[in-house]
Amino acid sequence: MRPGIVAARALPLAMAAMLALAGVARAQARPDSTTTLAVRVLDDATGRPVAGAQVSISDTRLRGATDRKGVARLDRVPAGGRTVKVTSLGYATDSMQVAFEPGTPVEAELRLAPQPVSLKGIVAAGEPGDRGLRASGFYDRARLGGATFIAGERLASVARRTNRLSSALENVQGLHVVPNKRGTGVILVSTRGVVSFNKECYPVVYLDGIRANYDVTRGGRSKGGVDSMSDDADLNALVPLGDVAGIEVYQGAANVPYQYERNPCGVVLVWTKRGG
Repeated sequence: MRPGIVAARALPLAMAAMLALAGVARAQARPDSTTTLAVRVLDDATGRPVAGAQVSISDTRLRGATDRKGVARLDRVPAGGRTVKVTSLGYATDSMQVAFEPGTPVEAELRLAPQPVSLKGIVAAGEPGDRGLRASGFYDRARLGGATFIAGERLASVARRTNRLSSALENVQGLHVVPNKRGTGVILVSTRGVVSFNKECYPVVYLDGIRANYDVTRGGRSKGGVDSMSDDADLNALVPLGDVAGIEVYQGAANVPYQYERNPCGVVLVWTKRGG
């Protein structure tokens, strides 16, 4: 009886092993339903590779970026007709229809047309030939956005009509130009309104990187910010508009460059032609 029992137990184990091997064989024989994509992205104007372009395939989560040679490779692309989309900063977005077949790698090429970049929040970026503005970092910050930048022809057109600094800031978002308490000049007030204890919100003004003293005509000293403002403070006493090369206006503290006070009422940076 004992040998028979051993044989009876061994038979199911052998059948299980045969079924497992058969399953592995079927899995190995099953064809792969995916394929690969290699897309090369070129500048349509120069024919040079575009590095860092983003490549995506519709109806999938597949994403990739082109390397220095302008090539992006995506694996395990599902079979079927799909849209390959390519985007890159400074170029118009382009796409193409591709029929992916299982096990058949796809190689493609796309040429992107150069397209100027619209920079949000810039009124005028000024001429790149202004060495003072370039040295101050004005153009670098203008490319990043996050503030209002006034320079170039926009500034010159105002200066041809008036030599008052306040005239260049009258229609800037986030600011009000209002008379001082004595009516002898003008000051800047943030559109954020009032802060605690009914104090108005005064943006801090910098002239060529140095915090400015509003009340230069009488030699007084303004604390600026949300603290106080001299009764005689006059923005136009700081510098004639004709001497100004560029102006930056930050509405709040979030985007103010690190080297300046992050005032909640905003910051105004004024750069002169002689000082930058």
